[in-house]
Amino acid sequence: MQRSTDRILTTHAGSLPRDDDLNALIRKKASGEALDEAAFAARVEQAVADVVRRQTDAGIDIVGDGEQGRVGFIPYVNERLAGITPSPTVEAANYWNLSREYQAFPAFYAWATSIAGAAGNTGRTRWVCTGPVSYKGHAALQKDIDTLKAALAGRPHVEAFMPAVSPSNLANWNRNEHYASEEDYLVALAEALREEYRAIIDAGLVLQVDDPLLASYYVMHPEKSIEECRKFAAHRIEILNHALRGLPPDRIRYHTCACMTWRPRTSSICG
Repeated sequence: MQRSTDRILTTHAGSLPRDDDLNALIRKKASGEALDEAAFAARVEQAVADVVRRQTDAGIDIVGDGEQGRVGFIPYVNERLAGITPSPTVEAANYWNLSREYQAFPAFYAWATSIAGAAGNTGRTRWVCTGPVSYKGHAALQKDIDTLKAALAGRPHVEAFMPAVSPSNLANWNRNEHYASEEDYLVALAEALREEYRAIIDAGLVLQVDDPLLASYYVMHPEKSIEECRKFAAHRIEILNHALRGLPPDRIRYHTCACMTWRPRTSSICG
């Protein structure tokens, strides 16, 4: 990871807004509708080139692809893992009404989530673990890496980064219906995601681990005490360290956030 003694190097959290056309294609892909994969890939390449140009024109030093082609900072990886399959049922996406924040301001959030297009108004396909987890997304990841590097060619920058989801966030979103315990499931996810982490670093990029659940767990679980939340965080850090073992610390950065602001579905995804 580059450092500087004569200026403050600038970067961002990873996800940047997509335009309406690309958002429509991403929603189509997420819903399982038929999609021209070649046309989608070309549109993503165009979007990444544009977002990289805008970053470098603005003077951003450590540049990312804005996650332009990803469904979201968590579910993007579902298609890259064996043993993770779509659930046959569609479930409500809004878990926010269980949070401390919602309970503190129920009138506001009741109004906010009633607006057409608001996050949580519609159902979504849940993914579940139905078999042994392993990583199969090498080709998709390499495409992301190649697209970012092509966009960076000739553009002024210090270095580039690529986000990847943490084991804890993935386990929180995808139910375990295969492993005998949550611990076994978390370790299996850590081993699989390690493949993605290592490939990003081997490609010469900085790995950013996205782990907002570490901070938001307290907000999302009002039934838990502070001590219980600290115990949760300590264990999830152990799991992440297991996934990162042996990888160079100076090529890894960590991102967590509260994710407590309501956003329309068309806005940039937290992470």
